[in-house]
Amino acid sequence: MSTKINKLLSKWAKGAVGTSSWMEASGIGPDLRKAYKESGWIKAIASGAYTRFDDSAEWQGALYAMQTQLHLPIHAAALTAIELKGRAHFIPQADKHRVYLFARRDTTIPKWKNALPDAERLHVTKTEIFANVDDAGLSKFNCGDFSITISALERAMMEFLYLVPKVHSTDHARKIMESLTTLRPHVVQELLENCNSVKIKRLFLALAEEADHRWFVQIDKEKLDLGSGKRTIDPGGTFNSTYLITIAARELA
Repeated sequence: MSTKINKLLSKWAKGAVGTSSWMEASGIGPDLRKAYKESGWIKAIASGAYTRFDDSAEWQGALYAMQTQLHLPIHAAALTAIELKGRAHFIPQADKHRVYLFARRDTTIPKWKNALPDAERLHVTKTEIFANVDDAGLSKFNCGDFSITISALERAMMEFLYLVPKVHSTDHARKIMESLTTLRPHVVQELLENCNSVKIKRLFLALAEEADHRWFVQIDKEKLDLGSGKRTIDPGGTFNSTYLITIAARELA
């Protein structure tokens, strides 16, 4: 085995995608990549993306490559992050097969994503609800040989609310909020102050107050811009006069 391929394989994390640009940085150009593929050392997923010869890559390994090799502002978010953080009790079976990724609006997602074995599971949302604090409320998740960036619970909950009611129901959000007994008030405060979605802020506050969590009393609502006028999330729901928002009442068991 040549020195270059030996060095490449030694630093290639198991389960991770290897991109062309990453290989180029290691001095492995198109001709060498072709030779390594023909020799069976690497396998092509699609143009620009590979796996080791004895490996395969799922969404975690693809996200790792996007974050660390392509340096894209994308992370595991919303319900996926909530599940990874151990709050999967109220996740419907259908949702457990979906992977929610959030990225900035100007992010170009590599086309090879669509060639991944689990590509149909990936749901990418491009938004800038935290444009002023891109890195706030993010954390690392250990995937074995590598780590990926995901939302901490505080941010994941707000991202989840971004998808209400088009993707998730208010009652689903309510059940998850009830389980979030240990959110960090200073992180919640920073995210709410910098969130540019009035809907998210009002809905988050309404559900948190309803859940009566201890951390909620430490949130300084005077510092939050909650906009003006009434908002309706669920037509026919119950009007919350504190946050001027109409949401569905709790579903009966």
